[in-house]
Amino acid sequence: MSASVYKTTSLAKNYFFNITYKLLNIAMPLITAPYLSRVVGAEGLGIYAYYYAIAHYFYLFGKMGLNNYGTREIAISKDSKENMSSTFSSIYTQQIISSVVMQLIYIIFCLFSIKNDGIIPVILGIYTLGCLFDIDWLYLGLEKFDKIAIKNIIVKIVTLIAIFVFVKSSSDLWIYTLIMSAGMIIGFWTLWFGVKKYVKFRPVKIKEALKHIKPNAILLVPVLAANIYRSIDKVMLGQMSNMTELGYFDNAEKIIYAISGFITAFDNIMIPKCSKLIANNKEERCKQYISYTMQFLFFIILLMGSVCIGLSKHLVLIVFGNEFSRSIILSQLLAVTLIFMTWSDVIRSLWVIPRKKDKIFLVTIGTGAIVNIICNIVLIPRYEAVGSCIATIAAELSVPIVQYIFFRKELNYKKLISQQIIFVVTALMTIVFLGIIQNYFAVRIVNLIILLIIGSIFYIFTCILLHFIFRRKELIFYLKTAKEYIKVILNKKKIAV
Repeated sequence: MSASVYKTTSLAKNYFFNITYKLLNIAMPLITAPYLSRVVGAEGLGIYAYYYAIAHYFYLFGKMGLNNYGTREIAISKDSKENMSSTFSSIYTQQIISSVVMQLIYIIFCLFSIKNDGIIPVILGIYTLGCLFDIDWLYLGLEKFDKIAIKNIIVKIVTLIAIFVFVKSSSDLWIYTLIMSAGMIIGFWTLWFGVKKYVKFRPVKIKEALKHIKPNAILLVPVLAANIYRSIDKVMLGQMSNMTELGYFDNAEKIIYAISGFITAFDNIMIPKCSKLIANNKEERCKQYISYTMQFLFFIILLMGSVCIGLSKHLVLIVFGNEFSRSIILSQLLAVTLIFMTWSDVIRSLWVIPRKKDKIFLVTIGTGAIVNIICNIVLIPRYEAVGSCIATIAAELSVPIVQYIFFRKELNYKKLISQQIIFVVTALMTIVFLGIIQNYFAVRIVNLIILLIIGSIFYIFTCILLHFIFRRKELIFYLKTAKEYIKVILNKKKIAV
């Protein structure tokens, strides 16, 4: 077996654990949605989504841009435990300072907010405090994704059980908020078990810690901007429309972000890998990763996205109930963003961040945030949640367009686009196919499962057929790679790199 096959296996293992961790955070609201939609209702879910979106901004300011900056710095320094401990200590000290400052500001915010919606924003203060303990950037830099996933599985399961046991009516919204907030901060605490195995924290001078603020703050801005154009919709909907409309939007978004978790999970494991390649002047290898990652993610994401659009009526009514029928059109619109989200996230994680193009990162994401805010201001008063969906589509589309302006001479966009056309065509054919046959199936959970299977088979078969006709060499390459990968799994052997 070749060394590259082992690397592929290692990559697959990291992807599995990282996607488990990411999807646990996204899937849990989706799993509880059928119950909460009927018990708490659209308005209650809207209130939680509104204040959670605000609390999340305080969390982001406290943690700053560490998911990108911290991951990158740990990946670069991990060859030496001494250097890595020094890097971790100084970065985490800076995290403590920024977290404490933001917690004090959040307390002031709560004093003004408690008059309107009781203790919901106060309880969410537990979550904002989590930015003081969240060190997942250390494990991401070390590529120890299993350490993050395994520890959090138990916490998430306990949280899930607690929701079904203790949340019984709309008046239990505060209990739901408490369970969610406590679950998140406990999950952060678990990251500290066994941390001494990798780094040793040592006191550092404030001056040494503060040196990380500027580069970290630069990476905070695009992270913040990304969250603005991915969550400011909720804040603006709550202010310019009503909490019920926000509840419809929030549930539709849960479906789409459950799918997008596959994107961020794979991107996170590629940041340290490509950072190392760039540091060793292996840009061409990094470009190969971009091509392979793009094709892999487009195949997976467009499979799920096309099925989601084609079966949105069955999916929404079965999962959320008839009260949320308005979420059908919202989920269909938001699913369009998956294609733009996949493209921009791959370029960002495999090319922009590893090459430390932080200013370009800021410009691209900042453009998306500005587009989203302007479109929301124009569209929400007239179209409410539908307007927010259109604004989100415009924002997601603007990011890859700006990326193209900056990197069209560095990356072979013609090749990258041509490789994804088959997946897009296959997705469109799947949507049409499911749109036709779903009319012959009543809205029942058994029928939904049958349609999901039929839709997936249709997508995979069509994709293989189109590749066989138009891109046969690529199909042969995929099959050979899969064959070698299966052999590695069956033999259960580790191959030296």
